[in-house]
Amino acid sequence: MIKLVINDVEAEAELNETLLEVARRQKSHIGYTCGGNGACQTCEVIVSEGMDALSEINDIEKSWLTPIKQDEGHRLACQATIIKDDIPIELTSRVQVLLNIFNHTFNESAEKSGLKPNPMALKDLVEYVGKETVSHLATTPAAVTNSMFRIFEGNYKPEMIYETLKAWREQTQDIKPDVELLKEKLTNLAENKPQLPNLPELFAPIIDKSKPIFKQVNEAVTNIIESQMMSSSKNIGTSQVQRIEIEKKEKKHEMKDK
Repeated sequence: MIKLVINDVEAEAELNETLLEVARRQKSHIGYTCGGNGACQTCEVIVSEGMDALSEINDIEKSWLTPIKQDEGHRLACQATIIKDDIPIELTSRVQVLLNIFNHTFNESAEKSGLKPNPMALKDLVEYVGKETVSHLATTPAAVTNSMFRIFEGNYKPEMIYETLKAWREQTQDIKPDVELLKEKLTNLAENKPQLPNLPELFAPIIDKSKPIFKQVNEAVTNIIESQMMSSSKNIGTSQVQRIEIEKKEKKHEMKDK
């Protein structure tokens, strides 16, 4: 069995799977806006151990990742394939890195400093966001050029749209706005901020309507996906992307103290 850890949680993996395929099956905290077609950067991860167990970085990844990021172990999870089963792999998604920094800045630091972020923690957050912004800007020309060549070569197919919709549906199926909890939070905020006494009343109409609207959008996207899959073959999408059934699976083998 391949030892793979994603965001401090052990995952079940097999040879010749991409990191994204494993992450999708395990419901790991990782993005994949384009459905795993290498057309975006949302599945970027940082491999801290086991790079030798993965396929060589390809041109698609190089177009999205700066040389500095490549040296630091960044990969696109949809492109990195597991090619060895005897080397432990450990990685953290870029989303999780940002979440960790944010929590340290506004949760841990706030508790220790009377609801005021620790200046050093805030500095780390600003530096991280700034670094990511500059990296995105730096890779834009290469990413656009790579995408244009892939379009000309026929690698971007119409079916990719439905893969993207399916990825959107898969990632949002568990996002269910808790209206009552949100109302409670606003009420507590208003109580602690006398200058905002009408906050709950102001937001009440929007909050009450958010849940049915979100549900309708989810249903609409689901209907589009299902109708297209019924009228097309089961092999919709590019060959590099494995279709994952939309269902929630519980995480297994939670990591103990690391």
